[in-house]
Parts: sequence; C-alpha cells; structure tokens
Amino acid sequence: MQAFDAYELERMTVPAAASADFVFVNLFRSPVGAPMRLDAVNDLVAAAARRAGIASLHPHQMRHAFASNVQMSRIASDATFPGRCDREAVGA
Repeated sequence: MQAFDAYELERMTVPAAASADFVFVNLFRSPVGAPMRLDAVNDLVAAAARRAGIASLHPHQMRHAFASNVQMSRIASDATFPGRCDREAVGA
C-alpha cells in the first residue's frame, strides 16, 4: 500500500495524470496521463510483489480481491464503479 500511496502522491503532481480515470497512467513517458501498457503494469506489480516478499501476484488477482472485498462489505450488488473495462484500458 505504501508504494501505491507514493505513486498516487507523485501522480497528483502531474496535471495530465491527475485527472485521468485509469488506476495506472504514464507519469514520465509519452503520452503522459494515458493508461499504462499491460506489460508495464505487470512489471510494476511484479516488482512491488517482490519487495513485499510475495512469490507471485498479478493485477487480475487484485481485481478479484477487490470484488470479493466489495461483496463481503455488503455494498449493494448493483453498485458500479467509475472507469473503463480493463480490456479497453489496455487497447485489446
């Protein structure tokens, strides 16, 4: 979480990235503020997992964990969350 918090703080200093709808956006490479490529997100998550001592972690696992946490918190089953489908985000 600390790594993500640090990323978010840095992201807020980049005007094109601060208003983006995606979770992970380019901060230093063109086009700044655009969604990160899937391989870049995978590399970022893998590096964070190694630092945390987690053998294997993938972004899609975090998506499922988020959905499970929402379900267990008893948020309405018809609740929606802002953002696009991850297939759109990676240009599939």
